[in-house]
Amino acid sequence: PKPQNPVWSESITCGGELIDKKCIFSIFMAANKLLTWTFRAGVAAAIAGVGLTQFFFTVDAGERAVVLNQLAGLKQKIYGEGMHFRVPVIDSPKVFEVRTNWSSISSISGTKDLQMANIVLRILYRPNAKFLREIFLKLGQNYHERVLPSISNEVLKAVIARYNADQLLTQRERVSLEIKKEMLIRAKDFNIIIDDVAITELTFGDVFTRAIEGKQIAQQNAERYPFPCVLSAKYIVSKNEELKKANIIRAEGEAEAARLVAEAVGKAGGGTVRAKHRTNRDKEDRGGAGDSDVAREKPQCDVREREVAQHAHDPRHARRQCRRTSPRIHLQTVLSLNSLD
Repeated sequence: PKPQNPVWSESITCGGELIDKKCIFSIFMAANKLLTWTFRAGVAAAIAGVGLTQFFFTVDAGERAVVLNQLAGLKQKIYGEGMHFRVPVIDSPKVFEVRTNWSSISSISGTKDLQMANIVLRILYRPNAKFLREIFLKLGQNYHERVLPSISNEVLKAVIARYNADQLLTQRERVSLEIKKEMLIRAKDFNIIIDDVAITELTFGDVFTRAIEGKQIAQQNAERYPFPCVLSAKYIVSKNEELKKANIIRAEGEAEAARLVAEAVGKAGGGTVRAKHRTNRDKEDRGGAGDSDVAREKPQCDVREREVAQHAHDPRHARRQCRRTSPRIHLQTVLSLNSLD
């Protein structure tokens, strides 16, 4: 008989009950087999998932794709949204975004009046989905980096050269529309659609800024009298016109006076004409009676200059800037005729 050894016994005691060792071993083997098959199924599923990603590709919303076959070249079909089949390693999908994108282009251009303008242009663009195959063949997936900077600089320089610097500021919307029109024509050759063009920044150099300030100051000075006895251009012109009229009237008066004297002498016969100098005030006091007098005005300050000097706040400009006017000769002739008797 076998020795009674509890280790080698066919059964063990658990909770006061005897359990057969063969039953426990069979349970362990079944669990091990289940775990093995589960692990193998997981590995197979992972391999299958990886395989499916290699056999299929996905195109998201707002995108289009073309497939490059390593044996036959670029396929004619353009793939839309969804999942599509491909041959791993041989087929390679190229995805394009057909939604509207933006790009900023900076350029320094010369205006019509030879001023340099720094312009930043914001462009909204998208590829023409019908011609993605041609775009990929000629330009690639980074088509916007190859095309937009070149045509934008060329169009900007051509359009800006048609306007003066001040027109770029006052007609900004018109300039943007003209740039957009030119961009649409140029981008169409590359199968690119331009949705909008806008000028986001427009600056000029320091030289132009100082020139504009100087021009504004000159215009303001021409409209008013900034300093005493310094007359504006408009006032000088009007003053010269008035002086011209005054000289004409004075010459006509002197000619008429000479004619009257000649007529009087001719009618009355021989006589004497006596003249002496006196001021206007003496002439007014005497009322013009008496012998022939020739009066000269004393030099006086111009009335307009005096008014300007009164309105000046600077004491340096308050001093009188007298300008001597040409003597004004007042002729009054009184004849003392001797009686013929």
